[in-house]
Amino acid sequence: MEGVRSWSVSGLLVIVVQVVVWAEVSGHYTDEWAVKVKGGEESVIQDVATRHQLDVVGKILDDVYLLRRRRKGSIVQRSVMSPFSTQQQQQHHQQQQQQPSTTSNHHQQQHDSLLNDPSVLWADRQVVKSRINREITTHHLTTSFTDLGSLRAKRDVTEQQTIENDQAPCHTNINFNDPKWPKMWYLNRGGLRDLNVESAWQEGVTGKGVVVTILDDGLEKDHPDLVRNYDPQASYDMNSDDPDPTPHYDFTDINRHGTRSAGVIAADYNNTICGVGVAYDSSIGGIRMLDGDVTDAVEAKSLSYNSQHIDIYVAAWGPDDNGKTVDGPGPLTTKAFKDGVSNGRGGKGSIFLSGSGNGGRDNDNCNCDGYANSMWTLSIASTKADGTVPWFSEACSSIIATTYSSSSTLDEFSIITITIHHSCTSYHTGNGASVNLAAGICALALQVNPDLTWRDLQHIVVRTARPETLQANDWQVNGAGHQVSHWYGFGLMDAYGMVELSRNWTSVPSQHSCEITAFPTNASESSQSFAVFELYVVECQQVNFVEHVQVEMSLDVDRRGVIEIHLTSPSGTKSTLLTQRHKDASRSGFTSWPFLTLHMWGERPQGKWILEIRSKQGYNPGLSVRRCKLIIYGTESDPHPPSSLLNIADDSDQTFDYENHSGNGNIVNSTNTIDYIGNETDTNKTSPLIDLQIKLEEQSVMIHELLQQHQTSSYNRSEIASILRDQTKLLEAQHSCNPVADNTTNCRTTTMSRLRKPVDKYTADSILQKFPMMAYSVGHKDIFQEAVYLLYGKDFEIKTDFSKRMIFHCELCNKDMNAVEALENHCRSGTHQKNKDKNERESRGTSFRSTGSTNFPRDSLQYRLHHSTISPIGLQMVEEYSKGNGPSYYKCNLCGAHGKMDHMYYHVIGKKHIEKYIKSSFMLESRVLTAKERDHLREELVRAEGVDVGVIRKITSVDLFPRKWELECRVVPKQHIKNEPRSPSPSGSCSGNMKTSRTPSPPHISPPRSSEPHQQGARPKARPKSPSSPTVSFRNRSPPPPPPCPPLSQVLQRISLATKDTREMSTQKYDIEELMILFNFIIKTHCMPDSELRTGEDAQAVIKMLFKISHCLYHITKECQMNPSTPNAEQEILASQRLHLEKIMGHVKKRMETLWKARYRSSK
Repeated sequence: MEGVRSWSVSGLLVIVVQVVVWAEVSGHYTDEWAVKVKGGEESVIQDVATRHQLDVVGKILDDVYLLRRRRKGSIVQRSVMSPFSTQQQQQHHQQQQQQPSTTSNHHQQQHDSLLNDPSVLWADRQVVKSRINREITTHHLTTSFTDLGSLRAKRDVTEQQTIENDQAPCHTNINFNDPKWPKMWYLNRGGLRDLNVESAWQEGVTGKGVVVTILDDGLEKDHPDLVRNYDPQASYDMNSDDPDPTPHYDFTDINRHGTRSAGVIAADYNNTICGVGVAYDSSIGGIRMLDGDVTDAVEAKSLSYNSQHIDIYVAAWGPDDNGKTVDGPGPLTTKAFKDGVSNGRGGKGSIFLSGSGNGGRDNDNCNCDGYANSMWTLSIASTKADGTVPWFSEACSSIIATTYSSSSTLDEFSIITITIHHSCTSYHTGNGASVNLAAGICALALQVNPDLTWRDLQHIVVRTARPETLQANDWQVNGAGHQVSHWYGFGLMDAYGMVELSRNWTSVPSQHSCEITAFPTNASESSQSFAVFELYVVECQQVNFVEHVQVEMSLDVDRRGVIEIHLTSPSGTKSTLLTQRHKDASRSGFTSWPFLTLHMWGERPQGKWILEIRSKQGYNPGLSVRRCKLIIYGTESDPHPPSSLLNIADDSDQTFDYENHSGNGNIVNSTNTIDYIGNETDTNKTSPLIDLQIKLEEQSVMIHELLQQHQTSSYNRSEIASILRDQTKLLEAQHSCNPVADNTTNCRTTTMSRLRKPVDKYTADSILQKFPMMAYSVGHKDIFQEAVYLLYGKDFEIKTDFSKRMIFHCELCNKDMNAVEALENHCRSGTHQKNKDKNERESRGTSFRSTGSTNFPRDSLQYRLHHSTISPIGLQMVEEYSKGNGPSYYKCNLCGAHGKMDHMYYHVIGKKHIEKYIKSSFMLESRVLTAKERDHLREELVRAEGVDVGVIRKITSVDLFPRKWELECRVVPKQHIKNEPRSPSPSGSCSGNMKTSRTPSPPHISPPRSSEPHQQGARPKARPKSPSSPTVSFRNRSPPPPPPCPPLSQVLQRISLATKDTREMSTQKYDIEELMILFNFIIKTHCMPDSELRTGEDAQAVIKMLFKISHCLYHITKECQMNPSTPNAEQEILASQRLHLEKIMGHVKKRMETLWKARYRSSK
């Protein structure tokens, strides 16, 4: 490829050099150049074009122009009515390229002359790129039809059939008159089996005001199902340089994908035509750019077209999905992406959507597609109607979420949309259909909150995606609690969840990045077949919460397809950046290719990152790593704002006067609210989010939501009643009422008492397997819980998440399962069995040293280790098993190692096993050891092994004794509360200090690390008992089991005594720890669906108390912050708390407003 001149002004040189090596383009050079000149003025570019006999075609980006070589008697222009399809054009160009050209030397001279022009800063000759859309056509399929003509005839006959006999698979109360609406299963199946779009529609969210454009092969703008929503300002024809995006028609109808994509997003509703778009009130446009030569300039112009008007760009296309291509955006397209997210939509950032691709049949990996692999795009994967992986789907670590598609054009469950010639089709397939559905859902979210930035939308997708219905064998939970998969990203997109979370979303903090470079000399292990790098992150330049992680890789290899790359974070999350691709025989390797992973989203970056580069087993590809760089993007503070799935701001400009409210429903029109002590507080103020281990504001937001009973449609209610009666035999015909249909108190009490009778195992299995999950939300928790106890034991319980979905929780393993199948698999897993055995050991009071060597046979591994000179650690993690009549084999459940006695002997006494055992023992989330075993191990390490605290900290990269704020549901406050307010301390410091020596501190405050290392072999000195430093001991101090919860009346009385008069709060001192315990105690014990709070009056009383507590905490933290004797570090913490509590009070007041409105309306 021809050289590129240095462009120091714009910084594109690095991008160009990278892209030159990335792109393995089989196309040819064009007669066009992208040029940047000094000053960027049009007069200068005109002079340059004249000197080099070029024509100025136009501006590509703000400071880059496109020049075209001038021909005698004509100007180079592609015909709109080209007789070739895109594939035929590429073949024609390749044939021309193979023929000797008499002007090739002239082209080279012209290029060199342009580069040497003193007015030119940078120039790049354009190359035709291979770009295909993400649609599955008949030539992709392997079917029993030998004649494609008969296949097409069969499809056409099917499409022409009337839908009068269609069996509507939907369960919906929305009745559109569009004929295909009953068969749009991905929108109207109900439950967890669709994209949850109907719930958003019912709240009036239809995409109105959001502009979407389709970058594809054209758009049939006069289609009757699009004409109402067509937006000419979002449309252009890049191939023929005119404003009409109408596709080129030919006998193959190949240019149909753009029109089909637009129909999925914005097809009109209730017009008796075809189906309905996901965002059927959004504005839709099309940019025709795939029906001709696609160059870097064409892509850049398309992705940056009218960026202040267009909100969402849908690019359901990419490089060849053949399992051997590595290609991505050129320098101009990369700059278009960067400019789009920085300046598009008035600075909020354009939204770009791409697809994971259709190369699954060729074992392709979408991280080799530079568009799906971009941090600036939402990369969308596909799933079938049954939640399985389609045959065409690609897996990679850059996928963020998933929507539906189908496996073939003959699939019963495929995507319905419009097509060219004013027609309709029921067979829209491939990954492109999934991208279109995702674009429609994003349009719904932008309607309710147009101020969302491009990163806000990514956070919302991550937080609302549902993994429970998607089947894959690689699901894992990352260090931040997100479930993630290489096939599906974070799960199935949830339209209603995104809409509701977007309503009150606070923009995430600014993004920062840090880089760690590794060279071949840094590799801990390396050869010509593998390399392992350990990268340590100590301080990450204002990145404390991870978003995107890139590994920029440069390596040489004899066969690129045998290489696979893995990255493991400090939290233990392992992400596969590249899988083996058997068709990729390239010797080019990679040069500065940025592999992207989202699997560490929300984790902390500090610690050891492990990068593994390995080749196919038994193959030596001559691997040579030239350079790799780890780039971590994220935020300094927690980017997660309070989550709410309810619209709490129906009338944001109307608030109630709580002081003067007398039940008459008078509304005060004001932009400010009145708090309980008569002060005006501006509710429009925003404050930075605080990193809390307990989300107090999220719990506050949940109060009203959890008190409300889940509402289901009449169809669902009748279905629940039928299944209760027929399948579980728990509702009998003699019942005088149905608790599902009749929700009165008497009916509910009577029926639930009858339902609490014991059930047999068959009935329990029927409940869990056949009973719909929605029934749990309407009051049948006891039935489910009894069934779970009977089948799986007392270690499992049922609870709900923010979306009121039922999940199973294992108390032993502290793990949530969202399906019965996952519950069964976990119950049979080795992890659960290990924890169950550990619980039994703990209940018996045994220690890991209590079993001596005399209890083991002399020929066992345990006996040999106990009689060795090295004291074994983690011996109870080794299991013995036999293979037939041969010698015994051993397996380490901690490390996964297995083998014969000699091999496992050296494994147990080896460094890897000991270090991993120490880590798992000291980590707070460890479930390996009992409390006594962990306490015993700590003592023995310090006494016998000579390992001091500093060494163990270095090994584990975590604090040994962090104080964690954990309040269980049944925690009871202190036994005594002083009626008298606390007097100020003699020193003048705040006596309501949040740090104590023997009780847990609030989650903001982490214990200080010791700066003085202990001497080798000595017991570490205990820290002094002071408010700023807790007592450190190697003994586990487990509190005794708490007594049962007190009644609500007693709780309210205790709070009243603790807070007294809030008007005098600024001059009094209170125990902040106790107030916070009370705060969490009320939420967790009296605000759950099965609690005693069922009436609006009780809910109102509790919310008032919560407001008093938060208000009390607010004044205490403010007073402590203003105290001159308070250290600066504590002042910063208290200031953060105060801002955080402002948010809590705001949310609680909104809940009160909602309840007042509900009572007022019911009274009227």
